[in-house]
Parts: sequence; structure tokens; C-alpha cells
Amino acid sequence: MLDVEHNRLPRHPDDSNSYILGTMQGHNVVMACSPASQYGKNSTASLLTSIMRTFPNVRIGLMVGIGGGVPTKVDMRLGDIVVGVRVMQCDLGKAVRSEAPRIPDSSIRTSISNIRSRHELTGSQVPSILKDKIGGYPAYDRPGEADILFRSSYNHSPISSTCGGCDKSQLEERKLRVSTDPAIYYGGIASVNCMMRDAVSRDKIAQELDVICFEMEAAGTMDLMPYLVIRGISDYSDSHRYKEWQRYASATAAAYAYEFLEVWGEDSQATEVDYLHNFREGHLLEIASRVNEPSAQYQTNSISTAAASALPLEDYARRSRYKVGIICALPKELMAVRALFDETHPRLKKNKDDTNTYALGKMGLHHVVATCLAEYGTNSAALVAVHMKRSFKIRFCLLVGIGGGVPSAQHDIRLGDVVVGKYTVQYDLGRETEDEGFQRRNQPLQTPPLFLKTAFKSLYSDPDLPMNPLDPYLHTISSKERMSHYCYPGSHLDIMFNSCSKCSSLPEPCQQTRRCERRKDPIPKIHYGGIASGNSVIANATLRDQKAAELDVACFEMEAAGIVDAVSCLVIRGICDYCDGHKNDDWQEYAAATAASFAKLLLGVVDEQDGDDDILDGNYGPPPALKRRLEETQ
Repeated sequence: MLDVEHNRLPRHPDDSNSYILGTMQGHNVVMACSPASQYGKNSTASLLTSIMRTFPNVRIGLMVGIGGGVPTKVDMRLGDIVVGVRVMQCDLGKAVRSEAPRIPDSSIRTSISNIRSRHELTGSQVPSILKDKIGGYPAYDRPGEADILFRSSYNHSPISSTCGGCDKSQLEERKLRVSTDPAIYYGGIASVNCMMRDAVSRDKIAQELDVICFEMEAAGTMDLMPYLVIRGISDYSDSHRYKEWQRYASATAAAYAYEFLEVWGEDSQATEVDYLHNFREGHLLEIASRVNEPSAQYQTNSISTAAASALPLEDYARRSRYKVGIICALPKELMAVRALFDETHPRLKKNKDDTNTYALGKMGLHHVVATCLAEYGTNSAALVAVHMKRSFKIRFCLLVGIGGGVPSAQHDIRLGDVVVGKYTVQYDLGRETEDEGFQRRNQPLQTPPLFLKTAFKSLYSDPDLPMNPLDPYLHTISSKERMSHYCYPGSHLDIMFNSCSKCSSLPEPCQQTRRCERRKDPIPKIHYGGIASGNSVIANATLRDQKAAELDVACFEMEAAGIVDAVSCLVIRGICDYCDGHKNDDWQEYAAATAASFAKLLLGVVDEQDGDDDILDGNYGPPPALKRRLEETQ
């Protein structure tokens, strides 16, 4: 779709993305794709983090690609286009449910209205764009295979990898279309963590959320930027997959994006000059002003200089001191962290688009910036990490708070203990099939940076480390006037029951036999093990044990998977329950205190310079004169 392709430019030192640069409809455009074999919302958040650093002067984002259609809602065919006027996340909580819908920016909605009215009068330009732009690429032509739709109740035949062995008597009868040109639908898009491959579930969720398309990347990204999701339909979100249609579906989505940019450019020209003074960051497509010589407009050095100069010199110098980020999910967790600040610093002026609220201070030798999520879940966590990384030059992040423990022979975990993340694995990323149910996608384990792992081992190889190294920090927290309830609740409240799947559904949890004896001392133990992260609350001991055995984890939580791809991170969880049907809030404050205490203990052995990427060097920091003045200020 590019009208002109540009040469590549230097990337930010921490940016691992590969970019394609060029012009489209007179706009300068940067395009990026998620790494091979990595898909989902968290991978997209990581992608955006890097884009924001390398291309900060961006105006609009388009997410262009394939999706699964809902043919029971509209007369949809393969290769049709769905434009997301609403994006719903539908996999949060104990069961499928939705957050508030995300809608595109007002400038995007205006352009959508204009393009729809133009289509009413003159028709879509998508067919002619496909002919002009894709005509030389036969692989992206409309497939010759028949577009067939099976009844929702009929599953794919297991005897064949294609639908050749499926019962053709189960096909839906549909009206014959006169034209093979792709139709364009405007409606809700459901963004999920697992691939939808169950027609019955598809229809149920589509009816509940009023959506006409399923995909796996969009949720959360619309909080970062003016954003539009465009999906070409490559299958019907059922067990009958049609990979033959993926290239053509991606081409139809790209063609709509090309036409949209023409209309959006006309709508945005009047405000373009003013907007450049208040630019947004972090888009998949960087749209600059219309130019006669496009290749001359890409100057990353000038962009970064403008960004640095936008802050007062004193604020920029002070902001650059904060190298350690701490992210908490709940206010009670952040309160425990702030109680351990050795110094408390006044707030700094935030970047315009940063929605976080920060607490600044020192822990030992480290300048620390801490914040709390507005909503729980991996997507909210990814958004918070992106903003923090953009506003402060943090070297690493600690995710500090509560989690659910997995008691086992390997880890004698009790309430109030701390689990330090050896690695993080997302347990709810995969696909849902009619025959096999949920199938988790194998993915690389996310591990902490080497210097944090070394610091942890150094800490616990210290022969002078006291038996209860967290005790002075726990005492500091509970001695605060408003935090007396952060003390140890008592071993009589640490009750563990045998696994029982009924406990999650009964009004009163059943009373199973206690599995283990109480500890003689209340000293919290530190465990080094795997962390399972996802958007669902685990409140079923049988499910807990099943997933823990599969993933080899010691703790379940709901934020880490959204952060570990965005920033170098170590997960620290105080155990407040056993992920069973006996969950309650009795241990949450104490568990938050033990996690915060370990975070401070660990920072005491982390060198100030560990993980320092020194990104002030090169083309990505302020100009040399400003850099010298910053150093003098520091």
C-alpha cells in the first residue's frame, strides 16, 4: 500500500522492532509487526513501548490485520471488512465479561462518518485499491476456494485437516451475493486472549457484547493513542479454519486503511499545525504533515530534542534521577511501599498524555517512582508501565503486591510468605476449540534481568542475613498511624483445605481436612518460583493445582504478563490466599507489607548503576548543550 518507501532510520537503543517507513496518501507512515509466533495484547503493548521511544511525534494509530467474523449477527462473508467503532475486552474476571467499551478518538469518528457518507454516494474505493496495489501479488488475490459457513452446532470433522471431510448437509443456506467485492461493516470488536474457535461460544459472547468480530490485540491500546482497529475477515470464529483467506483478508483491511487515510488527511489538515505542538506518542502508524519531499521529514534527533525541551530544565533534570519504578495493583499495596520511603519527594509535572499519578521518594540509595493501577488486569498494567517508562528513564521495575499461593511439596507456602518471580508465564493466552476446549499457547518464559537475579542470590548467600530480614520493615509499616492493621493476622487464620472443585460454586465452602500443620513461628518465608499471570481470578483449588503442575508455578496473579514485555521487571508477591474457594481479605494488608518489605530489602543490594542503559547518549537524548546543563544540575 505504500506510495513511496523510505530508507531505514536509527532506532532507540532499547528498540528491538523492525520498521518499514514510507508515504501513504501523502502521509509519512511507520509500520511495525509483532515478533514471529508472538501475538496477543501484551505483545502489542511491548511493540508500542518501543515505537513510542523511537517515533514520539505521532498522530494516529491504525491496527490493520485479520480477524474472525460473527456471521450470525450480519450477513458477513470471508474477505469482508470490520471497522471497530467499539472495542470490548471480554476475558476479564472469573467468567467472560466486559470492561467499558473503548471508542475511537473524535477525529477518527468524524472521518468514519465522512467515509461512510462518501460510500453511500460513490461506493468504496477498496476494490480499485486492491487492483492497483495488490494486483502484482497473486498470493493476495481473492481465493478460489468456496466461502462456506457451517451451522454453529456442527464441529469440524476430526478426520481431515481441511473441511473436505465435513458434512455438507450442515452448511448454512445463504443468499448469493451478486458481487465478490468486500462489504464493509461498522460495529463492535471483541478483543480476547484466546483464539475463538467455538461457534456456540462465539454466538453467545457476540450477543452479550453486541460485537461482530473477534481478535487478539486491540484491547488496551486505545488508551494510549487515537486508534482505529480494521480487520479483514479470514474465518468465522469457529472450528472450521480458513487459512487460505488470511492473505486476502489482510489485503482488504489494508486497502480500507489506505482509503481511510485519504479522508482522515482531508479532515485533519485544518488543525495539523496546532496539533504538532501537542502531539501524542505511541502509534502503530506515525502520521506527519503533508510534504513535497517526504524522506526529508524523518529526523529522530529533532523529535527527541523537541520532546526533551517541552519540559522545564529543572523538571527534566529531577525526573532523570528516578531510575527504579514500582508498580502496584491496589492502593493498599502502594501504601505499604510508600511507608518504606526513606525520603518523600514533591510531585513533578507529568507529560501531557500520562494518566498515571506518581509517588516519588528514595529507598536507600535509589530514587524510586511508584504508582498504582486504575483497573486490575494485564492490559491496565501494560498501559501504566508504558506511561511510566515514557515519563521516567527507569532502568528496571518491581511489580509489588499480593498474589495467590500454590502450596506444594516443592514450596511450603503459607499466607504472608513472599514469592519472587523466577519467571512469568501468561496462562490464559491461547485458543478455545469446540472439541478440546482451551489450548494454551506455548510461549517463551519471561525472566527478570540478570542483575536482579544476581542481586537476589547475593542477598540469600549472605551468612549475616538475619532469620527474619523483613521484620524491621514490617515494624515500620505497622507502626504508621493509619496502618496498624498491616500486622500479622495470626496463624489461626491461616487455614488451608484440600483441593475441592465444589468450593467455588457452593454458597458455603465445604470444610475439608487440613493439609498441613501450622508453623511454629510467624516468620514469612521467601520462595523463588514461577509466576502465572492472567486476566482471570483463580478461586478453585483443583484448577489451581492443575495449572500449577502444567506451568510449574508457585503463585497466580493478574498484572505481570502486561508489564514484563514492556520493561525489565521483577515480580514480588505477598501471598494473601491459596487460590481456592476460601478466599477472603484477612491477609491482604499483611501480604502487601511483606512484599513491600522484600522489595526494600532487595534494593539494598542492587547497585545504583545496574541496568543503566544510558539512553542520554546518541540521537535519542537532549542535545549536548542541554545534556551538560542537566549533568551540572544533578
